[in-house]
Amino acid sequence: TDAVVAIGMTLLILPLMEAASELGGDEEGSAATTSEYFQKDEKKMAALIFSFFAAALFWTMHDKIFRHVEYFTTTLLFLNFFWMGAIIFFPVATSILTQTPDSDLTSVVVYVGNLMTLAVLNLVMCIIIRRNPIVLKKKDRMPGMLSLAAMCVAILLLICALIFALLAPQVGAYCLFFLVPSHAIIRVVKKCRPDWKF
Repeated sequence: TDAVVAIGMTLLILPLMEAASELGGDEEGSAATTSEYFQKDEKKMAALIFSFFAAALFWTMHDKIFRHVEYFTTTLLFLNFFWMGAIIFFPVATSILTQTPDSDLTSVVVYVGNLMTLAVLNLVMCIIIRRNPIVLKKKDRMPGMLSLAAMCVAILLLICALIFALLAPQVGAYCLFFLVPSHAIIRVVKKCRPDWKF
């Protein structure tokens, strides 16, 4: 799984690599400068940074879920395959988001839907592991309630972002700013429930 995530995160850079290869210009056109490159592809750059950290966040959640897992049930194995498929598709969703106009609502739905798929699968796998402690190396090392809370917060914020994008299509990808307070919300939950662990 770690190798699949690493490949998926690496593929995120390809649209920028393709744009960078055009800096030298061609036989008919003049070469672009570095500043022009960053100005022209600022949307791709922003999408790359956001997607990289989003993938890293879901990878971290996945690692916390499976850190002490020793055995896979058939259900857990297939859910993990679906999760890896969603990670591999993530660079495609990112590329669609950057290549289409800001007014294209479908690209936002595809991107947010991809993120939501990762979050929901993480949550379902976490619940399965908690209900089947036999898969763990040590039964007292199952994912904690704070892990469940973090995934639920991510899903709720993604739902809010999707609803906002549907109600205000002109906002486009800026609806993803709904995800910004996720870490702060988890800190509040942790403060309110100090007995909850990851």
